[in-house]
Amino acid sequence: MKHRFPRRVVRVAAEILMVVTGVLIALLVNEWYGRLKQTAAFEETLTRVYTDVKKEQFQADRDFEEARLQADLIGRMLQEPDSISDDILPFALFYLDLPGADYVLSPAAAALREQVDLLMLNANAPRQLQVVKDLMDYTASTWARQDLRGIEAVARSGPAPIKPFLLEAGLRDPALVWGYSAMNDFENARTQGGIAFTPEEKARARTLLSDPRLIAQLQTRAAYLENRYVSDTRVFTVNALGRRIREAYPGLQLLFRDVSVVGSAVSRGTGPEAWRPSVRMQRVADSGSRWTLDTFLDAGLIKFRTGDAWDENWGGRSFPEGRLLWFGDNIKVPAAGNYRITVDLERNDYGFVRLGD
Repeated sequence: MKHRFPRRVVRVAAEILMVVTGVLIALLVNEWYGRLKQTAAFEETLTRVYTDVKKEQFQADRDFEEARLQADLIGRMLQEPDSISDDILPFALFYLDLPGADYVLSPAAAALREQVDLLMLNANAPRQLQVVKDLMDYTASTWARQDLRGIEAVARSGPAPIKPFLLEAGLRDPALVWGYSAMNDFENARTQGGIAFTPEEKARARTLLSDPRLIAQLQTRAAYLENRYVSDTRVFTVNALGRRIREAYPGLQLLFRDVSVVGSAVSRGTGPEAWRPSVRMQRVADSGSRWTLDTFLDAGLIKFRTGDAWDENWGGRSFPEGRLLWFGDNIKVPAAGNYRITVDLERNDYGFVRLGD
């Protein structure tokens, strides 16, 4: 005899099944939504992290470039001393005594350490966890975790300072600043309102280039730069980190809120006032790194910066195109005219195209 469940039992069972199914679906939706929120939070934080990594790339590239300039300058002093003018030579000698910007903990590296913890809280997939691991490896590296004791130890391990020898020879200290002196106003130091060396001081500086004691110090410093800077791995390490993040998340955009052009070529002014007004560039659609501006420029100097301030700025060493340099040289615009200016912070380059006048 075939057994049948009462209709009421069947109806109750069906209702229970529907409730259970609804609860399971709600739990699945809630879990899916939670993971969606975690992914959104992860990628939002990663965007900030990637921007800091990019700043680290700018900083490492600048430190490497400045060290190369120091090494090249020593080479000229030893092999082609007449290639350095009397006006520049005293500044150049004091500049060689500066220790180097990589002894300072990068602000971007400090920010990275704080952000990695936030990434870890929201990491729930293999791709995310791999990015977190890459970042943790970098923030634990020598370059990213320098402290004051390490800075002092590195400074003590360097070659003997040149400044006492220069002061003993009767030269006045022009109080140059690493970075700005090398990349920004070193060649113009004599015209920037600082020390104006006398003809006698310039002659003494020239004589020093044939002094065996100074020659020995320059040779030692050149070897130090070769070993410590030119062969370092910081640039390659941070660039590799940036590539891995970009490969994992190709849609990431940089978070520089604005980019402006500033300088005498823009303001048509002279002196300090020429460097105060900025002209905003326009972000290229669907891009977090490309900016453009059509404007008239005078023959003069120009740089790029963010926030109408100098804590984030770029220069370059060539015209009409070239590689952006963090806190770099003023770019020299040779002729007045209408130009289309482009900057790509991802590719790290800039260009000026002359438009029909």
